[in-house]
Amino acid sequence: MKSEIKIEIDRLKNILESNGLKFVVNEGANAQKNADVEAKTGINFDDNLKDFWRFSNGSNEGDSWFCVFSDEVMPCSFLSIEEALETWSLFLPYDDSIYEQLSDFETKRDERIQPIFLQHRLWFPFAEFGGSTTILFDGNPTDKGSYGQIIVYQHDPDAIYYVAENFLEFFKKSNDLLQANVKELLL
Repeated sequence: MKSEIKIEIDRLKNILESNGLKFVVNEGANAQKNADVEAKTGINFDDNLKDFWRFSNGSNEGDSWFCVFSDEVMPCSFLSIEEALETWSLFLPYDDSIYEQLSDFETKRDERIQPIFLQHRLWFPFAEFGGSTTILFDGNPTDKGSYGQIIVYQHDPDAIYYVAENFLEFFKKSNDLLQANVKELLL
């Protein structure tokens, strides 16, 4: 595991425990699980996200390890690889009919994110809040974006927001938001 991810894991643990919350880690996913989900989805995750899944294959149910700003600050739980794959699979077979059904032609988005789509086969969920706000690894950015950027889907109103260039940058921003809002969000 790279030292930068380890620093952010230690920071997350400190934020939670210094506020009286437990930081319970699950058994990590092995490298084969990471490889299997990449083969099934056609998405190559960055090393930091894979390292985080190897550290803990999801947070315990109800434990918020991430924080994201869409139209407000939201705490999110970390999905296990199995939970993430199940959520991603809800929209199979990602084809023109699903893209037509789940599209947004009216909202102007950040130019780094593909327009129109509300779901895409190369967007992979790794965290969520109540099933309606989902943090996604973007394997299909526009030419102005970067592969592996982090975006968030928010329901009601449906919107997609740019969050960070990669998982590590997202994790740092998440810890900043969590630290600033932990009492309002988790206590």
